[in-house]
Amino acid sequence: MKLIRFELIKEPGVVRSGIAQGGRVYETEDGQGIGVYEAAEVRPLIPVAKSRSVRLFEPDAETHPEEPPFQYANAALLVGPHQVIPPPPAGRTVWLHGYMAAVLLSDAFRVEILDADDLVLGYSLLLRASQRRLGEPVAPYLDLALALGNVLTTPDELDDFLQDEEFGNHFVLTTAARVNSVERALGSTGTLNLTAAQAISAASMIAPVREGDIVAIGPITAPIEAEPGDEVTIAATGLGALSLKIGENHE
Repeated sequence: MKLIRFELIKEPGVVRSGIAQGGRVYETEDGQGIGVYEAAEVRPLIPVAKSRSVRLFEPDAETHPEEPPFQYANAALLVGPHQVIPPPPAGRTVWLHGYMAAVLLSDAFRVEILDADDLVLGYSLLLRASQRRLGEPVAPYLDLALALGNVLTTPDELDDFLQDEEFGNHFVLTTAARVNSVERALGSTGTLNLTAAQAISAASMIAPVREGDIVAIGPITAPIEAEPGDEVTIAATGLGALSLKIGENHE
């Protein structure tokens, strides 16, 4: 299923939830269907009502899967798809990193890898926009925004992309990044030296994970440099696409 939070264009401010399917949105309440809308009638919202924590894992060939390092990102910077974010200060550029993000459905502490997939409510795309000068590292205090895709894809819908389950569900999704509709990079989640289950387990060994927390692994394509006015899109088979626009500096 594709889980979605949304508002009707004719009734802004009223948050609704449901399922996106076949170009329509089916509103649900307590598991019961209460409305059907065409895609043009709704505005998707960030698909998680509240996230206290965003953890970013960027594994490489040297990453030890039992103790993978990660960064905490600022959950206050989370935005929905198709947002326009402020441009960076003069002298800085914007770099964008794409991730496969797992949103958690319940609290847990010190969960084992083989149990960690049971904590996943759904997967989405996460696009991290950071400002920096050439040679500076990507650091949380330089982040401009964290954009989360407009739907959560439940794990069962990715069964066709499941390669193995030795260390949790290992989905192999083809990915792409585009700037202003021009393809800039291709990739695959199959190159990541970590599964979401391993990342969730590792995070939970250090501190409890909570309902709504986001655990993301990437980058799923090469990092993309963008300029004010550019629209950057990342896409992955099974997860759809996510776009973010860099605002223009009119000074």
